[in-house]
Amino acid sequence: MPRPAHLCAALVAGLAGLTASVAAQATAPEVLVLTGDLLPGGGRVTGIDLVHQSAYSTWFARVSTDLPSRPSVVLRDGLPWKAAGDPVSEPGGATLASVDGLSSELFGRVVSLARLDGTAGGGRDDEALYYEDILWAQKGEVLDTDLWFDVPAGTRLRSLDDVRASPLAGTVLIRGRHDDPAIAGPDETFLALGQMCPSGQLCSVDRVLVEDQVVTSPGIRLGSVNLEPAGAAVAPSGSGALWSGRLQDPAGPTVGCFGHISLSHAVTVLAVEGEPAPVAGRRWGPMDHLAVDINSSGTWTVRTRLDDGDLSDDEVLVRNGSLLAREGDPAPGIPGAVYAGFGRGAALVDDVGNTVWYARVDGPGGPADVIYADGVPLVVSGTTTIGGRTLVALDAGTDTFSLRPQLGVLLFTGRLEGGVRGLFRLDVDG
Repeated sequence: MPRPAHLCAALVAGLAGLTASVAAQATAPEVLVLTGDLLPGGGRVTGIDLVHQSAYSTWFARVSTDLPSRPSVVLRDGLPWKAAGDPVSEPGGATLASVDGLSSELFGRVVSLARLDGTAGGGRDDEALYYEDILWAQKGEVLDTDLWFDVPAGTRLRSLDDVRASPLAGTVLIRGRHDDPAIAGPDETFLALGQMCPSGQLCSVDRVLVEDQVVTSPGIRLGSVNLEPAGAAVAPSGSGALWSGRLQDPAGPTVGCFGHISLSHAVTVLAVEGEPAPVAGRRWGPMDHLAVDINSSGTWTVRTRLDDGDLSDDEVLVRNGSLLAREGDPAPGIPGAVYAGFGRGAALVDDVGNTVWYARVDGPGGPADVIYADGVPLVVSGTTTIGGRTLVALDAGTDTFSLRPQLGVLLFTGRLEGGVRGLFRLDVDG
């Protein structure tokens, strides 16, 4: 794997009494937003909980504010882009309650999931999928079979749970629930891949995965598609995707799994709970809360667990089927420390080949949060300084990190000394 160029230099620094060998950075992390910042239009930032960046370095952050009239605002390069209470273009009369998902396509324009207030159906139609201000889909609608392929007439959209646009192509991955009249039960989880038109509309949407679909032989069916935030990913070039869910074995209960979707939408299963894992003598464990990522060349990662034989070393990061990092193993670059966990997000892999991940480590001097790039620590709580303040903690959620696909620029959130929280940018490639 290519190594970040600036990692050839190293420094030795104290980490709350723990000696840490930390790779020197060509450029220190840069402050983008801090709690307490005054926003254009009024109000101050009180929290940061959703970050994203486009392929063209435009960055986005959802922040909370101290203004009751606009409790949340999405910033686009530091300026308000969308705010709670703003009117939406469609449906008529509705306003924005919150932006719950952000992604961007080839030209840097934004695909977003939104919750709405003031819709005609209340809770039955209060979720929507937008391309900038163009409405693509709305909860409660009957899906158009001229647009949505492999969907029977009368299929109604019940929820929109996740959207991921490929930043170097026009592919869009959508996950949610619908009510397919051809499948027993009130609603079903699904995963679809859409293709954008130059006009900004969706040209087509292929339903690739749906409950009760046969996904592996002999006749094993899909019990459900995982709808958790990091449970699927699309390659930046649109050349493939990763998915996760549960398989329904006729002879037993459902079991967790994850797999690959090819450019032609062929579905394969990569791993199944209970089968041998890439750790000697261990099997794959529960896969309900895993996280996945994939780059344009097909390199993939998964954060998941091993079987319950030993809970002290069951959490793992795996890249292309080989172990990348494991709970309880020595933490690289920090003498005496071991991995204690990997947060809730995925190990992110860019198109250059860098793999970047969050880890919680335990050492002689106590715990610390670390951002690694290919096993080299870039950011360490208690050691790294940003804007003249020591970083106290890193956030470890599913949407608190964002890695640009082709240039290795990382966005991350955390807390500085004095209780100030912030969004920061780091050049991983140097």
